[in-house]
Parts: sequence; C-alpha cells; structure tokens
Amino acid sequence: MAKKPKNDVTTDTVENAEGQSEQKNAPKHSDYAYVVQNKKARALTRHKKAIIIVGIILLILLLLVGGIYGFYSAVRINNFKIYIEPSGGRILTLSPHNSMVPGSEMIEIIGPNEMTNTTFASGKNIVHSTPIEDRLIEIVSGEGSITSVDDYFIAGTFYMQNITSEEKVYGERVSFDIATLGAQKALRVMLIRNDEIFVYAAPKTDEDGNYIKLDSEGRRIFSDNEGFYYLNGEDKVRVEQDGDLQREEVVPISSGYTERKLAKDENGEYHIVKAEGNDPWMTEFFYSDEYAIYNDGLKIAAGEKVKYSIIIWFEGWDSDCVDKIVNGEVQLSLSFACN
Repeated sequence: MAKKPKNDVTTDTVENAEGQSEQKNAPKHSDYAYVVQNKKARALTRHKKAIIIVGIILLILLLLVGGIYGFYSAVRINNFKIYIEPSGGRILTLSPHNSMVPGSEMIEIIGPNEMTNTTFASGKNIVHSTPIEDRLIEIVSGEGSITSVDDYFIAGTFYMQNITSEEKVYGERVSFDIATLGAQKALRVMLIRNDEIFVYAAPKTDEDGNYIKLDSEGRRIFSDNEGFYYLNGEDKVRVEQDGDLQREEVVPISSGYTERKLAKDENGEYHIVKAEGNDPWMTEFFYSDEYAIYNDGLKIAAGEKVKYSIIIWFEGWDSDCVDKIVNGEVQLSLSFACN
C-alpha cells in the first residue's frame, strides 16, 4: 500500500439522505501542526515551572527573613542585659550565683517568648498565666533567670560584689534602649535590692496618653502657649503654677491593692507580708525618657555582696495597657557604675 503524503487528506464514505453514498473530506493533522502544538505546550510548561521555582525561592526568602526578624525581636524585647560600666571595671563583678562563681562583667536574664498584659496581684490576673506575686518567693529564692515558658514577665535574681579592699560608691541605671508606641507607659519595673522592694512606672496618663497633672486642690492643670490653666466648664481659668504629675498604682484596680514586703522567718524562709497602712501601693516615677531607674550615691563596703532581683511586666490593670501599644517594642538593660 502506497504511503500517503504528509499533507494528504483522508476520505470517509457516508450515506446521504437519499441513501446514496458520498465522500466526506477530513483533514489529517500534519506532523508540523503537532510540532507547533508541542512547542506551545513545552513553552507553557517551562513558564509554569519558572513561576513555581520563583515562588519557592520567594517563600524560602520570606521564611528566612521572618525567622531572623522573629529571633531578633525576641532577643531585643525579652532578654535583659546586666553589665558593669567601664567606671566599675575591676571594682564590681556580677554573677547569677550567690557563690559569685563565675564572676563576670555581663550576665543576661532570659525572658519569655512573648510579653503581654499580666499583673502582680495574686488572684487578680486577667490572662492565663501565674500572677507575679504567686511566683515572688520563687524568684527571690532562686538564681539567674527564673521566668518559665508560661510566664508573660521577665524575672531573675543575681549578685553584684565589690571585689576591692575599699568602700565604694556606685550607681544603678535601668535604661530604655528601645521604647516605641508608648508601650513603656504600661510597664512596671520592680527592683529588689537586698530584699527591699522598689517599683517604678511612668506617671499616670489619661485615655489619650497625656500625663495627668493636678494642683493642691485636685484640679487638673493644662498648659498652652500662654501658660497654665484649669477648666471651669469650657472656660480656661489661668493659674501661675504647673500641677504635679500623678503616680500610678503598682496594681491599679478599683478595690485598692496595698503594699507588699518580703520578710524571713527564723528558718530563713521568705514570706510576703502586707506593709502597715491601707493606702494603695504607689510606684516611683521613671527617672526620664531615657532611664527607668537612675540611682546614684549607693555605698558598698569592701568585699560586700548585694543581692538583686529584677521583675519587668506590662501591668494589665493599667489604663495604658491597651491595643494601641500592640507591636510596640521595649528593651531595657541594667548597668552599674562607680562614682
């Protein structure tokens, strides 16, 4: 049988309406047509493969960048660095251990994976984590980083020692290395020095984040280009002096929360006791926008060892602990300097 030309046409026989047979021409796809279609298919396939490869590369890059950013953020926000400034070199030393072994010029307190609103007050927590008061004895009795994976606060205990043979005067500074979106306004910094508790916070603010200042008669004092005033209805009543900043409560809940102290029994075991009086427990002001704490003139005897505990948290009952500070960043560090 003779081979048909490539561009030949096949003939099929069919019957018409009168029953007579007739031929129907049907074109046969040429090898060339097949090649064209095949090239288009391969080009489309290559295009799809290129898109998939580029997508995979972008995904890997995003995951890599996201991983780096997440780790970097965790380090910046949740790790608390403690170090000796140059002026205290060869005078002061640090250690997470009471034995002071090993001694170092820098140590770190490791915090949780995330920090969110919590509270100091036992039984008053508004999140699913342990209130700080319920962990306080564990914190002051421990060494080094104390924070567990279920905590939303940074906590640790360490020691600082004068390694010289002379009495020295030193200072302690807790610095705001990073503070964004006003997150520091809801922050509490508890410094426990030789079992004495000090709590620092930003001054009280209103719902718009403005500091509240009151005069001796309890009127809120504002300021503008012309000076100071208070409002009597909508009228501005001018006064000569500015008002005083208002302190935040350590735990600002409506029932009031009185001051707590640490005490030891005859066996040396810690207990949490209420201080005398029924006034709410008030914070000390942060020193400035740069420093949460800046204390100078502290004396340390030759060879003396000072025990420190540090606890940092966002107080959930603070009016500034609101959604607008979400994604805000706060990084603090504690340093010691000699005068």
